[in-house]
Amino acid sequence: MQAIVAIHDISPIYQKQIDKIKGLLKKEGIKDFSYLVIPKFRNRENLRIGLDKKFCSWLTESGKDLLLHGLTHWKRLSEDEFSRIRYQTAMEKLEAGKKMFEEAFEREPEGFIPPMWMMSKHALRAVKDSGFRYTSHQGTIHDLARDKKIKTSIVLNGGIFLTPSVLKSIVRIETKKPLQIAFHPKDTVFRTQILKKFLRMMKSKGYEFKDYRRFIREN
Repeated sequence: MQAIVAIHDISPIYQKQIDKIKGLLKKEGIKDFSYLVIPKFRNRENLRIGLDKKFCSWLTESGKDLLLHGLTHWKRLSEDEFSRIRYQTAMEKLEAGKKMFEEAFEREPEGFIPPMWMMSKHALRAVKDSGFRYTSHQGTIHDLARDKKIKTSIVLNGGIFLTPSVLKSIVRIETKKPLQIAFHPKDTVFRTQILKKFLRMMKSKGYEFKDYRRFIREN
C-alpha cells in the first residue's frame, strides 16, 4: 500500500512550522515527501517566494520534490482559485506561478497541485498544456506525460478532517487505492500528537511513504 506525503502551503512565513513537520517526518523514518510551494502567498508582493533567497536555498538543498501549489492560495475560499475559472485565466495564473517558481529555484516545476485539489476541466487542460508532468484533481492523480489516471483516497489535515474519530475510521479502511496525505503548517499548533498517531498507524498497516515524484515514477 502506498501513501503520498506532502507538506502544503510552503511559504517563508511558515518556515518554523514547516521545519517542525519535517522533523516529525524524519523522526518517524519518512524520507520521501513533497513540498507544495505557493509562489505569491496571499497575493502579497512581499511574500513572493523568490524574495527570500535563504528560504529558497533551504528548500533546494533539502533535495525534496518541489511542486507548484496554486498561485496565491488566497480567495474567499481557497479552492475557488482554480475551480471556477476558464482556460485562458488558468493559463495566465499557471504561467505567472511558473515564472515565480523558476526565479526562485532556477528550474521549472514538474508538478502542480491546486488548492484543495480542486480545479475546473478548463484548468486541468491548461495544466497539461503548460507542460506539467503531473497533477492531482479531486482524488485522481494525473500522470500527464503518459496520459494515465490513478485513483486515490485523500486524507486532508489542517485541523479539518484528521480528528480522532476520522483516525478510528481510517483504521477500518480496506482499500488498494493509494492515499494522498496533506500536512499543513497550522497543524503544528494543536495537532502534533494526532499527526504522530496517524503516521504510526499507517506504518503499522504496511503503507510505504512516497513523494509525488517517486509515486509517478513507480506507478
